[in-house]
Parts: sequence; structure tokens; C-alpha cells
Amino acid sequence: MIEIRRRIKAISKRLLMERLMPAVKLCMLLIVLYLTVFYIKLYASPILVVEGAGISAFIDAYLNMNWKQILSIIVINIFSILIIGPVMCIFAEFFIKVTEKRKQAPGNGHPGEPESNVPVEDEELKVSKYLHWFTESGFRSRAILLRFAVTVLSVLWHVIFIGPPLVLLYFLKGNPNSISYTNKVFIYTTWMLVGYLLTYVKLGTYYPSYFLLARHPQMPIKEVLRDSTKMMRGHAVEFFRYKLSFLPWYALCIVTFGFALLYVVPYRGISDATFIRYIDSVSSEGNLPW
Repeated sequence: MIEIRRRIKAISKRLLMERLMPAVKLCMLLIVLYLTVFYIKLYASPILVVEGAGISAFIDAYLNMNWKQILSIIVINIFSILIIGPVMCIFAEFFIKVTEKRKQAPGNGHPGEPESNVPVEDEELKVSKYLHWFTESGFRSRAILLRFAVTVLSVLWHVIFIGPPLVLLYFLKGNPNSISYTNKVFIYTTWMLVGYLLTYVKLGTYYPSYFLLARHPQMPIKEVLRDSTKMMRGHAVEFFRYKLSFLPWYALCIVTFGFALLYVVPYRGISDATFIRYIDSVSSEGNLPW
């Protein structure tokens, strides 16, 4: 698998160098939109008053929110879905196109030379060609619906994997200085951390859904999610390891105060599209739409 990741990244770097400017232009727009949503969520979210220490104090702070705080969280998350849904589909469609090869006539029209694959033209990578996910209601509504579905599934899997240890920690009684109490805290906390890991891996199985919808905009959302999970069957951990391999690049973005994003985001986009093409090619289903 390490060798496959290296090959995917080598191919992605080569493609990025061939299409650097169109990719950077698009990613600048998407980064601005994403950061706008991020900072609105960061600064507009209600400030919780946490009284005491421990997880139970944080849970109490959420349970004691007033209706204005609850309403603000709902509004912020709706706004996030309205923006991030189309952004993800633009991202997916653009990098599908970047990694696409089109057939060239034999020898570019010269008799006797074999047919070959050539990269798509820059004309096909203009940013304006991908903004229909925002400007056209049909595309926009489907992107938003997919993002909403993924958000609901995210909440569901967080409840399934992380909910039980959180409830046990919240209602845990006893002497905090006792060995029994300490052991229970350790077990439940470990369970919760493992739950976070399992949730993150599981949610990765829905990531290809944006690429599938970008490729087949008329496909029902239910089928998009179903085919996405089929595509990732047996590859969820593989995809998780692939994402971890980008941690040094994210560290570079921090060190450079975000300037490295202009390279890292296009690089990650091409790598994602290439990786998903690879996953589809080795899928046990063999007949997923792509």
C-alpha cells in the first residue's frame, strides 16, 4: 500500500505541475469560501459557561444552553451546509477533470502513429465552468442535499461510537481518588478515543460521494451514498492511512501561515481524485458508475 500511495502522489505531483495555475485559481476561491465558513462558525458560535472540571461539566454546559444559543448553532450549521456542499462538489468535479485523460487521434492526425492519451485543455479547467454548483438551482440543491445527508450520518455515527462512553462518564459516581474510579475513567476515555477513531474512519467511506455526484449529477443521493460505501468497502482503513500521510503537508501550512495551502490544496485534490479512481478500479463490485 505504501508503494501505491507513492505512485499516486508521484502522478499527482506531475499532473499538478501541468495544471498548476488553473488549480491554484480554483483553490484560492474555495479556500476563501471555506475559511469564511470556518471563521463564522468560530466567532459566531455561542460561548458556553463551563462550571467545574471534567467531561460532565462540558456536557452540563451544553445541556444548559438557552434557546438563543441553540438557535445560533442551528443557523450556523445550516449556513455551513449551504456553502460547503457546493464547494465540495466544485472541488470534486474540477479534480476529476484534471485527472481525466482524453483520447487523441492516432499520432495527432499523423498516419501510422498510435492513439494516445493527452491531458485536458486549460480551456476545460476555467473556474467559471464549475460554478454551476452555486449558480444553477438543480446542481446547488443536490450538493446541499448530499452535504445534509453526510452531516446527518456524521451525527449518527458520533452518537453510536462516542455516545455510550460519554454517557457512562457523565453518570460515573464514586470517589475520584479511588483506584476503581480511576480505572473506569481510563477505560471509558480510551473507549471514547477509539470511538472517535472509528467514526473518522467510517466517515471516510462517504467522501467519494462528492466525486460520484460530480460525475453523475442526476444520480439519486441515496444511490450516491450507497455506491460510495460500496467503493470504499475493504478500503476504509487504507484511505485513513492515505489521509494521515498528508499530516506533514498540513504542518507546512501552519509553519508558512497558510501560504502553503496554495500548493497543498490542489495537490490534495488531485491525489484524492487519483486515489478514488484507484479504489474504483480495484473495487470488488466492479460496476460502480465512474
